[in-house]
Amino acid sequence: MNDDNFAQLYAKARGSKTFLYGLMAFILAWLVVSHATGFDADHGLINLILSAEASVSLAFFAMMGDKQDAQHREQVAAMLALLQAIKKEEDQILDEVEHG
Repeated sequence: MNDDNFAQLYAKARGSKTFLYGLMAFILAWLVVSHATGFDADHGLINLILSAEASVSLAFFAMMGDKQDAQHREQVAAMLALLQAIKKEEDQILDEVEHG
């Protein structure tokens, strides 16, 4: 599996209800355990974990954006080439009509 496919799968999974419910359950469980045991009382560790996940997500989304930009550039170049070919053909037809 290449990086682009993995990024797309990750983005799809991250945007799902299941991911959001799982993330909320994880945070809630962390806070309950933290309150009950005093573990990570300042919530620094969960903050670090969630920040790391957000950073990874940003990198994947940027990777996907770069791929989409490249695809758009290719499409614009192909459309421009097609329009130039149409223009050339129109000019030839117009020349034939004018000079018969």
